[in-house]
Formats: sequence, structure tokens, C-alpha cells
Amino acid sequence: MSQKQDKQLSATCQCGKVAFEATGAPILTGTCYCASCQEAGRRFGQLSAAPPVLDPDGGTGFILYRKDRVRCVKGQDYLDEHRLKPESSTRRVVATCCYSPMFLEFTNGHWLTMYRSRFQSAPPLEMRVMIKDRRAGVELPADLPNLSGHSGKFMLKLLAAWIAMGFRKPKISWSSRMSKPFDKVAMENVNSPGRVVRGDADKYNTMKRAILAVLPKLSPGLTVAALKTRLLPLLPEDLFPGGAKAGWWLKGVQLDLEAKGLITRVASKPLRLHRS
Repeated sequence: MSQKQDKQLSATCQCGKVAFEATGAPILTGTCYCASCQEAGRRFGQLSAAPPVLDPDGGTGFILYRKDRVRCVKGQDYLDEHRLKPESSTRRVVATCCYSPMFLEFTNGHWLTMYRSRFQSAPPLEMRVMIKDRRAGVELPADLPNLSGHSGKFMLKLLAAWIAMGFRKPKISWSSRMSKPFDKVAMENVNSPGRVVRGDADKYNTMKRAILAVLPKLSPGLTVAALKTRLLPLLPEDLFPGGAKAGWWLKGVQLDLEAKGLITRVASKPLRLHRS
């Protein structure tokens, strides 16, 4: 086996609990600007402390590998799949320990689309595809082929890989769990390290935005009671009718944001909080 064929690259989630190994040369590397990748990137960006998927220009970096050359070496139990639509044949698999998107799979295909940002040492980009869907006003440099859709070269590389695989389409067993798309977030607890519960994403993100909007940057900050009084008018009635359960969500999100280092408590009586 040649050195190129034997080369291994590692892809890990943000917190390190999930890891993949890819062996050999990838089929290709590039950046995709299609509407689906942009929508998925926006949704992933709403998850609690998730690492960014989209580049500043709205593209998503990817590395395509043969399915028989990728294996999950750690953390398979953390993997959940998400689909933009329930009937979609494309699934995106996320490490729920830190909400790092790991790969995209076209379930009827012979390749895996790995998120390039998860690799510690990623090969250089070869092309940009689906630029017809890029955001308005985005100007792309001419350093790489900028393709309106998928080029003949793109399709030929996929075909060549399939021929080399003997026209096999290996089944991927990692993550048979399918969550309702992006409906839950992982909530940590600064008082109980390692304890994680999953809560409603809409309520979590609404409370998180309200807390960060109200809390001052500097000490001494606000007491929890003062914080609740100031954020209640910011909460939408459809999620928190009459302020129902706002206190519970405030406490849960407060402890999560402290665990993630986004807010800091002041050791006073009563306890005070401010943004980190």
C-alpha cells in the first residue's frame, strides 16, 4: 500500500468525546454553497454552544471519503442524525455531547461528506460548488474553480471511487437514532459537572438571548430576582404564556451558561451574575 493510500486523518468533535478516522486519499475536498447546506448551518448555529459550520461567506467546507474508508473510533453513542425534512434521503449526523456536526450522508450513496472543520489537519480545497445559491453580494476569489453546480470532474471522481469499491454501497450503522430536527439542546449544570439534560431548543435559545441581553458585562451584575424582572417582558407569550415556567428555564439556562463560561457569578449574598 502506498504512503498516500495509507495516510490517516482524524476528525473530532469540539469537546473530544467523538472521533473518526479516515484512511487514504479523499475523493475530493471543497466548499458547498447550496441552499440546504446553508439552512442546515443556520440551524446548527442555533444549538447550544455548537461550533460554527458556515464560513463567513456562507459556504460549508467538506471532504468526501469512500464509506469503507471512514470509521468511528470513539463516542458512537453520542451520535444523532438530523434531517431538514422527515422524508429527506440526506441525513446530517451530530455529536450531541457538544453539538458538533460530524458528517453528512446521502443514504443511497457510496461516500460520506465529512465536515472539513472537524479535521485537525485538513487537505487543501479543490473547488467551490453550487455557487449559484451563494448569499447575495458574496464575491468569491478566482483561486479555485467556482462551479455553478456540480461539474463533470466532480461526478467523475465519485464514479471512479464507486468503481474502485466494486460498486458497493456500505451501510453506515453509526447513529440509528433520529431526533426531531433541532428540537432539543444539551443543557449543562455548573454545579454538577458532567450532568447534561436535553431541553426544548426554542425555549432555551429564547431564554439565553434574554439573559445575555439583560445582564451587564461588568461586576457586580444583577441578582437573579432582578434579572428575572427585567427579562420577563422580553419573553414571547407563545413560549412563556403569562411568564409560565420562566423561573425554571431561567435557572436551568443560567446554570448552563455558567458551565459554558458565558456568564459569571459573583460570590455575594444574594448571588449576582454578569456576562463573562
